[in-house]
Amino acid sequence: MKSGFTRTSYADLSDQYNAAYQWFESFGFSVAVTRIRKYKDCIDELAHYYRNGTLDTAQFKRDFPYQVTALSEAMELMRIHRGLSDLYSSDLKDKIKFILSGKEGRSSASNFDPSRDIAFELLLASRCRRAGLRIDIGDKADLVVYYNGIEIFLECKRLKSFDKVNKRIKEALKQLHSRYKTAQSPASARGLLALSITDLINPEHGLIIGSTVQEIGLLLDRHVDSFIFKNKNVWQNTSDQRSIGAFIEFSTPGIIEADNLLTTCHQAGLNNSCPPRTKDFDVLIGLANRLAYSGA
Repeated sequence: MKSGFTRTSYADLSDQYNAAYQWFESFGFSVAVTRIRKYKDCIDELAHYYRNGTLDTAQFKRDFPYQVTALSEAMELMRIHRGLSDLYSSDLKDKIKFILSGKEGRSSASNFDPSRDIAFELLLASRCRRAGLRIDIGDKADLVVYYNGIEIFLECKRLKSFDKVNKRIKEALKQLHSRYKTAQSPASARGLLALSITDLINPEHGLIIGSTVQEIGLLLDRHVDSFIFKNKNVWQNTSDQRSIGAFIEFSTPGIIEADNLLTTCHQAGLNNSCPPRTKDFDVLIGLANRLAYSGA
């Protein structure tokens, strides 16, 4: 998918995060007692020293690993806000409540963590909405999008164990098969797997290091391409031809050594389970193009 790089100062990041913070607060929850308030304090501290020009000599209250976690988590929350900030529904409010219930910091990949599962759903919803797609955040599926009049169901899975990848993909395909029964037109409905490999590839949420933006991009590309190559046979062998492919996303904090710059990285890929040169394949390519240019 299309790649890009944006440089943001700590001051601008603080302003953007405060806007997202106020949006989460607008749903009526006690945001001040959640992890997102603690991340706000960390980012505001960085912004304070940045504005004063004293980052190099600052005596931070929080160590570097915590700052990396706070910035990575904050970027995820801002990505959700970016695409959904003008949207309100009871279903969205319920999902926001789940996100706010998450524990501070990134938990071990082996731990049960529904707040991050829901966050992945809303990250994808935000991406789709920024791509200009009409979305439905309800109980018909993890997410429903509409493309060229086609109702497309998405089942989202945050993969955390190599041993369970096949099982989780097959579960998602089975869920898609059931979802089609609720479609406006079951015969013409289509489905897409949405798989996060973040905790699979980087379970400790460590920094990916590259000398340049391009080098980090290549590293992320290799992880996504390798996952698709090793597992595409699972979704390509589905018996329900309405399930047309899989969307893969990998996100990680990173360091660009040439600029001594801390960054957050997002890479996505799309692979088909429908045959090339068919209407379904055209739909998949159309979706890919829209999502690629929507930004992370």
